[in-house]
Amino acid sequence: MWKTISASVAGSAHSRRAVECQDKSEVLVYDVQGSCHLVAAVADGAGSALHGALGAQIVVTEMVRTLIQCADAVTPPSEVDARQWISNLQGILDERAAEISEEIGALACTLLACLIGPMHSVFIHIGDGGWIAKVDNELQAVTYPYSGEYENETVFITTPTCVDKLQFVCIERPVEMVAAYTDGLQHLCLDYRSRRPHEGFFGPIMLRLSETKNVDALNESLVAFLNSDAINERTD
Repeated sequence: MWKTISASVAGSAHSRRAVECQDKSEVLVYDVQGSCHLVAAVADGAGSALHGALGAQIVVTEMVRTLIQCADAVTPPSEVDARQWISNLQGILDERAAEISEEIGALACTLLACLIGPMHSVFIHIGDGGWIAKVDNELQAVTYPYSGEYENETVFITTPTCVDKLQFVCIERPVEMVAAYTDGLQHLCLDYRSRRPHEGFFGPIMLRLSETKNVDALNESLVAFLNSDAINERTD
């Protein structure tokens, strides 16, 4: 059975400018015909978008709803499916933007989503941040932060051509552990030279999660960890 923790904490740059936390996440663990599945989605609202947090919340809610419907499929979703889902999300965001008299760019956000099953798992990624997974007892970067021509440039799900930058990965082996992160942590938790996750960052978190009997308390510890000086001194 999966155990999960999650936290959304404003980075130090956001705190200095009194900007709300724009990261949203949802995770669901459930049984399908006797097999345990996990669905999760994470989105980070663009700092330049007036309603980035709203866009992020819409995206994670709709993405989780979509992936749940695929959990009992014999074969995993394909990249073609993922492209259609993104098109559908863009339509939903466009409608919501019209309701508040804004352009769709006002709801700009990134997207991380996954469907983890007993024998196959899919990962979907647009923008910065990324997915980490432990497979065959080895921690690996399943997807990697997208960066454009300029520093801190990324792509958002509201960008018309974002599917051209889609990262879609299917793993047809059991996934033992999984983690998602948004851009505020990526310079801390990744080794950019080897393009691998830092074991020193993820290892202790995953170990504590696997051993804990009190997930709620560990959630509180995660929030405290992300708010700590040790993190804020090394990230923005």
